[in-house]
Amino acid sequence: MSLPKGWTLATLGDLALYINGRGFKKSEWKTEGLPIIRIQNLNKEDADFNYADDSFEEKYRVKNGDLLVAWSASLGAYIWNRGNAWLNQHIFRVEPYKVIDNGFLYYAISESINELYQKSHGMGMVHVTKGVFEAHEVSLPPLNEQKRIAKKLDELLTTVESIKTRLDNAPTIIKRFRQSILAAATSGKLTEEWRKENSCQSSKELLENIISSRVEKYNLSVKEAKENGERKPQKQDGLEYPHITDDVDSPKEWEKAYLENVCEKIIDGTHKTPTYLDEGIQFLSAKNINNNKLDFTQTKYISLEEHKELSKRCKPIVGSLLLTKSGTIGRTAIVKTDKDFSLFESVAVITPSSEKIKSEYLQYVILNSMSNGILSKQVKGVAVQHLHLQDIRKIVFPLPLESEQKEIVSQVESLFSLADTLEEKIEAAKKRVDKLTQSILAKAFKGELVPQDPNDEPAEKLLERIKAEQEKEKPKKTRKKK
Repeated sequence: MSLPKGWTLATLGDLALYINGRGFKKSEWKTEGLPIIRIQNLNKEDADFNYADDSFEEKYRVKNGDLLVAWSASLGAYIWNRGNAWLNQHIFRVEPYKVIDNGFLYYAISESINELYQKSHGMGMVHVTKGVFEAHEVSLPPLNEQKRIAKKLDELLTTVESIKTRLDNAPTIIKRFRQSILAAATSGKLTEEWRKENSCQSSKELLENIISSRVEKYNLSVKEAKENGERKPQKQDGLEYPHITDDVDSPKEWEKAYLENVCEKIIDGTHKTPTYLDEGIQFLSAKNINNNKLDFTQTKYISLEEHKELSKRCKPIVGSLLLTKSGTIGRTAIVKTDKDFSLFESVAVITPSSEKIKSEYLQYVILNSMSNGILSKQVKGVAVQHLHLQDIRKIVFPLPLESEQKEIVSQVESLFSLADTLEEKIEAAKKRVDKLTQSILAKAFKGELVPQDPNDEPAEKLLERIKAEQEKEKPKKTRKKK
């Protein structure tokens, strides 16, 4: 391995003393005193502490600025900054020798963690023996360069962490952006200028025509049933003109209706578990609705005969909106295929009663009702949550004319596409940033991060001074043992 001038190879054991924590017993735990640092307290700042009194050896005491290394269960280097504490076993407190910079050693160990993981023992709970840890080699620069490297790494990696935090927060911002689009779309604010340019009329006549057409169709079915000696069909919901006085925000040109007024049928799938087969007609549940799409890749199957029976009650058609109403609530998908399939009760089928009600706009109303809490407040249950069909039927539906619905759909699709692009770019950026820390550390330990100073004392001289100091200490230790 080629090293910069003045650098040398050294083991971690050459650079510091590593003092393992004490194995505190449960009987020694107290409710007050100094906190005991366990590995979970290093990995999670909100993890609860155990405490112990002030009666243990000083070598187990930790103070702010101490370098700690977890070597079991999880591997990692940490600079402690949470006050005086006791050190539990499976964590080293590191005492760098005088010619080794504490900050540099922290980064040297951090850079070594991936290699140490490969040398670790165990499957679920990994650990590195002290011998393997101390024998691990790192590149050692002169003392002044160690300090320059540590300072530069502090600056760069603080910036990296700031970028990571911003990227981690971005999905929440984009989610709010989508919610604001839905709110603007279903309140008329998104197409406010469009309405001015197009002199839009009231949608009252459209709503009246939809309801009268539904009444006429129902009356005809009653008449046919009577003529054929069949049972009178059950009266549908939403056949009366609604008089809504709630505070749903919408333009004066938009008439307000309930979802049941503008939909032919709002029904869920079968409440009985069918007989499953190895092949046949696909049978879908809530898990088959993801990312506003129907997923046919992992479904169960039922017989054609059972499918026909189930279809008498619930039959999705092209243009129907599917809504998950049990378990994970609020996912939607528009049916865009004419293939036959049946549904479980966890999915509701919402079918517009007129071509003048666009399924995409209907979907936006549903999604907005979930995001603004109007529909989500109706969710029942604790272990398994669910929505009642009656709550879905009573969703207030702000009704623009068909032309404006199309404009809304166009604008929302464009803005959502922009959000999709942003999400893709953010994911790509997160992957690049995740690699950035290791890249910066690698450059640091190749001598490429800060300039070298030919006047710095070579690292080999530092190791010689460390060994000379250790030789001086040997007689003292020998005398103590006698």
